Amino acid sequence: TEIYTLSLHDALPISVDPDLFKFSSSERKRLREAWGMEKNIVIGMVARLTPGKGHELLLRTAASLIKKNPKVRFRIAGQIARDEQDFGDKLMALRRELGLEKVFHYEGYVSNVPGFLSALDLAVHAAPAESFGLAIVEAMACERTVIARSGGGVSDILNTKTARKFGGFLIDSDDPEEWVKRLLPLTKSPQLLAQIGKLNRKEALRFSLKTLSRLNLDYYGKLLIDTEGRASSAGTLWVKKAIKSGMELFV
Repeated sequence: TEIYTLSLHDALPISVDPDLFKFSSSERKRLREAWGMEKNIVIGMVARLTPGKGHELLLRTAASLIKKNPKVRFRIAGQIARDEQDFGDKLMALRRELGLEKVFHYEGYVSNVPGFLSALDLAVHAAPAESFGLAIVEAMACERTVIARSGGGVSDILNTKTARKFGGFLIDSDDPEEWVKRLLPLTKSPQLLAQIGKLNRKEALRFSLKTLSRLNLDYYGKLLIDTEGRASSAGTLWVKKAIKSGMELFV
């Protein structure tokens, strides 16, 4: 019996639900009023507070960026694991050391992530390496501009026509000043951020449930092709039925 194995190029990423992750003007208004940041440029990140997510880099970037644009504020969503409380304490100590208590805020657990993302002007992803980077796609689906550290699957997500058009959204550096150089012009142009966000929504649909469900069906179709490259009648019938009715289970 022959076994069909996925190659690197056949690997399927995790999907995002675009009906759930979408921009909400009402949540944006509600949260920004609650934060007292209606007139600020708000940069945020969704990531568990654990080593390797780039929290220290973002704090040091914030310390420099706010000196150049005092209207910038930061909101971070994500929990601290019980066994990593020491790391959380170190982050809070670094925030105090950098004098960021009033401008850099930790939300902890956030139940409505799409709403939180909608309230941001710009999302960042500072982890040095991710196998995929689902949080990036979710932010893009919510029409946010995303700046991320290159590495792993992140490069595949943000290597888009939109990114190339606007100078790229990947930073291959852990130097805060390199991040400031890329972020500063964006923080001074809310209109540009909104324009990029609209385009990012379209890019994110590459990872929608519907798109990836079809890719899964294509893969199963390969499994049903015989050794001479012909689809069996049973296999062909199965794929047709799956496309016609089974897709409803996915989307």
